[in-house]
Amino acid sequence: MARTIVGVLRGGTSSEYPLSLKTGAAIMATLPEEKYETRDILIN
Repeated sequence: MARTIVGVLRGGTSSEYPLSLKTGAAIMATLPEEKYETRDILIN
């Protein structure tokens, strides 16, 4: 069975940049690998 591809946006230009990196990483780590293929989309 094919896995669903999920893009996770992290970063950006706001003062919340460090928090965005952490929460995005947590989301990617939490998604079950057998169901989802994650793509890290980092915005500088």
